[in-house]
Amino acid sequence: MDTYVVTEHQIVRSLFSLALPADAQVLHAAIKDADGMPRLWVLCRVAAPLVRRHFWLCGTGHDHAREVRPGMAPRHVGTFQGAGLVFHLFELDVVPSYYGASGVYVSEVEVER
Repeated sequence: MDTYVVTEHQIVRSLFSLALPADAQVLHAAIKDADGMPRLWVLCRVAAPLVRRHFWLCGTGHDHAREVRPGMAPRHVGTFQGAGLVFHLFELDVVPSYYGASGVYVSEVEVER
């Protein structure tokens, strides 16, 4: 019998990656009242092999031309409000990256198990 666990992940960048089971299901995204930081809750099958999954968090009306590139194929995961703003979370098909002042930046966040 499979064992499942709900994991919680703090979102600290607009483009980020998580090591998650390929069949993991995103349950919810929201601002956590205790610290005001956006969070992502995911249902994970404990024994499943991990894959890198990529996400993009954006605000309504914000210019994201340097973050979203052709071929990323964003799929809507959820929309939530916090701090007087509306945020939208998308899952991407390719590694999120963008060119900053110091060169190429790729954000990666590991799953804690």
